[in-house]
Amino acid sequence: MAKTKMEEIEEIEKSLGQQSLFRSEDMSLLHFYIPSEIGHLTIRKLGQLGVVQFNDLNYEVNAFQRTFVEEIRKLQNIYTNIQYLKKQIASEDIPMKELTKVNELPLMSKNDIDELARKIQDARTKLDDMIESRKNLRSQLLLLIEEKYVITESNYFFEEIDSRNVDLEDENKDKVMRNNLNLDNLANEKKLGSSTSNNNNNSVVNSDEKLIGDPDNQEQESGTINKSNLKYIAGVIPRKTMGVFERILWRILRGNLCMNYSEIEEPLQDPETDQKVEKNVFIIFAHGDAMIQKIKRVAELMGANLYNIDVDQEVRRENSLKIFSKIEEIHNVHQATQNSIINDLRSIGNEIETWQAAIAEEIGVYEIMNMCNVEVNNRFMIGEGWCPSQKLREVKNTFKEIAEISKAETEPIFEIVKTNREPPTHQLTNKMTNCFQNIVDAYGIAKYKEVNPGIYTIVTFPFLFAVMFGDSGHGILMALSGFAFIYFEKNLMGKKLNEIIAMAFSGRYVIFLMGLFSIYTGLIYNDFFSKTFLYPLTRFTFEDADSITTTEENMKTVRGKLPDPNYRAIGFGIDPGWIDSENALIFLNSYKMKISIIFGVIHMLFGIILNLCNYIHFKEYYLIVCKFIPEFLMLSSIFGYLCFMIMYKWCYDWYSPNAIGEPPSLLNTLIFLFMSPGEINDKDLLFKGQGTVQLILLIIFIITIPWLLLAKPFVLRSRAKKFEEELEAKEKEESNNTNKNEVIDVVPDVFIPEDKPQKFSMADCIINQGVHTIEFTLNCISNTASYLRLWALSLAHSQLSHVLYNMLFETIAFKLNLGVFLDSIVIFLIFGAWFALTVAIMLIMEGLSAFLHALRLHWVEFNGKFYIGSGYKYYPFSFERIWKSERKKGGTN
Repeated sequence: MAKTKMEEIEEIEKSLGQQSLFRSEDMSLLHFYIPSEIGHLTIRKLGQLGVVQFNDLNYEVNAFQRTFVEEIRKLQNIYTNIQYLKKQIASEDIPMKELTKVNELPLMSKNDIDELARKIQDARTKLDDMIESRKNLRSQLLLLIEEKYVITESNYFFEEIDSRNVDLEDENKDKVMRNNLNLDNLANEKKLGSSTSNNNNNSVVNSDEKLIGDPDNQEQESGTINKSNLKYIAGVIPRKTMGVFERILWRILRGNLCMNYSEIEEPLQDPETDQKVEKNVFIIFAHGDAMIQKIKRVAELMGANLYNIDVDQEVRRENSLKIFSKIEEIHNVHQATQNSIINDLRSIGNEIETWQAAIAEEIGVYEIMNMCNVEVNNRFMIGEGWCPSQKLREVKNTFKEIAEISKAETEPIFEIVKTNREPPTHQLTNKMTNCFQNIVDAYGIAKYKEVNPGIYTIVTFPFLFAVMFGDSGHGILMALSGFAFIYFEKNLMGKKLNEIIAMAFSGRYVIFLMGLFSIYTGLIYNDFFSKTFLYPLTRFTFEDADSITTTEENMKTVRGKLPDPNYRAIGFGIDPGWIDSENALIFLNSYKMKISIIFGVIHMLFGIILNLCNYIHFKEYYLIVCKFIPEFLMLSSIFGYLCFMIMYKWCYDWYSPNAIGEPPSLLNTLIFLFMSPGEINDKDLLFKGQGTVQLILLIIFIITIPWLLLAKPFVLRSRAKKFEEELEAKEKEESNNTNKNEVIDVVPDVFIPEDKPQKFSMADCIINQGVHTIEFTLNCISNTASYLRLWALSLAHSQLSHVLYNMLFETIAFKLNLGVFLDSIVIFLIFGAWFALTVAIMLIMEGLSAFLHALRLHWVEFNGKFYIGSGYKYYPFSFERIWKSERKKGGTN
């Protein structure tokens, strides 16, 4: 007996595991059979539900040849008008009413869409008319304002010329009077017979006689300008082109012009671009109409506006009064037009987002309908899509609701189909885990049901970052910045943010966790802004213990005695006695380098273990023997052994009387493991039986190479032969089977075909496995060395912070002797500079560097051990997702 739809769903729900970030969600393939008359309603309801990712059944059909192309084109034209209206609203800084409930928009019929299209088109036509009218009014207003400035400035120019004429006439009269006076004086002096005076006045007489007697000179000095021979031109030109305009005229007219210009203090608004433009008023005098025509052509080419200005002052005054009257009249009309535009845009702004959402949803619905097959049988739309198995009951209820609303003769149905095709990957995330999942997805989308490294990245990523960034003070500042983003996230969520700030806001939980982990590692390193606050807690004893106190300054000069029998290590972190000691760098170098190797090997071994989880889940048990075991043994036999030696050397008491010898060099031990198998020098001895252990580990390492190379190809070859035999037997059985109980398919096969098994090739398999073997073997060395970046960046961060502190405080601030008041001010300023540099360099630059290196360690070293990342993401058809995309296009966060 066939199972009902609800029984199938209940059976699938029972087989589902617990939802988690460890693996992607279970997906089911659905086939939809929807009556054509309710196809639009059904797709719209599924869009409101937002759980189905539709597959394109018309992937072979050109996008312009599909069924609903005309409807989409019509909707896109409406959408273009909506975007134009939104642009106009934004240009006037008018707030738009936000749409909150996208799924509650009413169902729109074709008549409703046509009515909305007419409404939007009418609104745009009316707005365009008013904007064009406003533009014309602004153009008229600009010309009148420019003419007003030209008349005003021309008055100054003409008044200056008239004043020059009057001054020249007065000066000429004065000279004639002085000449007559000098002649009278000369006659009197001749009578007196003064020779000295005679000589002096002769020169004056001669000079005056020449001034008066020269008719040309007399005409020039009279200051009378023959205005009938002069022509002039006035106008307004952009200030940025004034210099070029002046030079061009000077060269064309060879200097035969007189130009006066002045700056218009108030920038004028260009009606074409709505930009403020600075302009100058100019008036040019030249001889003849030919020169004036040349000036006009040059002025028009330079973008100048020319105006007719009368010479008569009374005429200019009357024109000025008329212009003022026209400006006031046009200004009032312009203001009324502007108010009408604002009122219409406000009315549109209350509905524009509803219109946009409705049209965007309709476009999405028709795009999905274009992905369905409607040509096989016009009565039905046939569709296909993926749905999370947890949501099948909701799909069933939605189809039941559609049947009740439509009251159609034929109800829409769907069936759950078994398939060998790979479903999309759907990871359940929240606002905290989403950013970490994005870090993983940037490397590659997980294969369906593959182990998701995102769940472990939540811990390992901030931890590896903190190993490189370890400073409690810097960690506190970073954690506070992340906490501030988290605390104000509700206020910042809907606002338009700067691109960099928006990026930091999206990763607020990552920043917060990186700060917390940095505080922890800073406590381990005993590092707080490059200093320690735990000097009195040191466990070292000192040679000058009676006269030396454990303060920061004194710690630099004392010498700790490590082999003291009463010495007990500090309970947490590095002993503060190492801070600021002369050999601190040597000790920290060794310590951080070794913990970097330990963390790196543990991280990579954990990645290989996650591979085991994949093999068990996909029931590829042969890969446990062919890949997991040799890879695990290869990495652990050499570098796992190196980690063991590091920790053994740390734990062994080398100062005990029964010690095996001096502490050996682990680097030499690792080199001689390959160069001299089984042989250990006395000075390199770490423990008894070390030579035998190292020989066994080396043999294991060598054996794993051919094991990894050959095991998988031969197993796959055996499985391929068995599969081919089963396939031949199945085909033979089907061919021998008569067409008994043959059923004629009512609906042809229009769905995407199943994935065909790839044909096995032994040569390709050996080549691929050979590449993998070489790559993994070399990566055991290179990836382990890559983790040394933890040591390098941690050391660089610590030293840079130390230098920054010493340069500003110990070198400058703490050596001031300017008096208490001035010292306080200078120290305060230096502290401000130190804090700004700490934020800019240590937090932002060093933080970004550590972030990128932690990213590389996860993508290459960790994910490369187990993560395939060949899947594709689950993108359901959802109105909420469509609206989020629309809001991103609009620039909101």
